[in-house]
Amino acid sequence: MTKVQKGDVIRLKYTGRIKETGEIFDTTEEEIAKEAGIYKENGVYGPVPIASVLVT
Repeated sequence: MTKVQKGDVIRLKYTGRIKETGEIFDTTEEEIAKEAGIYKENGVYGPVPIASVLVT
C-alpha cells in the first residue's frame, strides 16, 4: 500500500448519504446519481482530484 505524501494528488470517488435515512444527496458516480434522482444533465461526474496538504 502506498502512503499519501504532502503535495500528492489523489482522485476521490464518493457518495454522500444522510445517516438517518440513507438518502443520497451527492455523488461523483453518474449512474448512482441517476438511480437516486439527483442527476444533473450539465453536471460533471467522475473522481474529484484532491491535493494533499497535510499528512499526519
